[in-house]
Amino acid sequence: MMYSMRVEPGMERIQVPNGIVPTYLSAAAATMNKRLRVVPGYVFTRTKKDGAERVPEEEWKAIEAISSTYPSSLDVVTCRIIDGPLKDLPILQIDPAVKAVLIRMNLLGETREYWLPVRFADPSVKKPKEKVVYTDEQRAEMLARAEKVGVKAAADAFGVPWQTIAQLRRWAAKSGEGEGTDGRPSRMKKLAPGKAVSLFVENAVLRERIASLQGTIEKMERILADLR
Repeated sequence: MMYSMRVEPGMERIQVPNGIVPTYLSAAAATMNKRLRVVPGYVFTRTKKDGAERVPEEEWKAIEAISSTYPSSLDVVTCRIIDGPLKDLPILQIDPAVKAVLIRMNLLGETREYWLPVRFADPSVKKPKEKVVYTDEQRAEMLARAEKVGVKAAADAFGVPWQTIAQLRRWAAKSGEGEGTDGRPSRMKKLAPGKAVSLFVENAVLRERIASLQGTIEKMERILADLR
């Protein structure tokens, strides 16, 4: 269950430091790797606070899908998302030039539009299997979803085999300094199974918060420079 709190746009991290501020990679800003607020002027919390309102479950699922760093694949023949977090969201428009789809959703009482990058896939063309290497953020998202809804449901949500997430969980819960799923040494210390998973997810969330705070600091520095 999630709750939303309305704040001044651009001040989300400052007014509610411990809140959740979902961001997404806009197709227009993809080359700059710049992430934007999914719902500007709102901060989300898992516990009800003064002035907070409950977020409908379907709307929160849509916000999670839009903010996911895991890519979605578009079938170029049927023009439908065939896997990934955007699979269940309605597509309004497709831009082949930048490989992006337009998603329109009603979130928190307002109709909002998002141009989101996707991968173009043609199921009629068979390609040799390639080893997929997931980023820390993608692993954290899959592990967090598995903890919440189970391995099978999480695998369906991300469009990956359930064995992939099961393997990630085994790796994250390992004791010692073993190798990760991509062959790189794990930085995780000897922790009890379950705690390792939680710390892995928590570290990814903290990295996202630090990146967002850096953006806020840069914005404030520009405002101060203009006032001088």
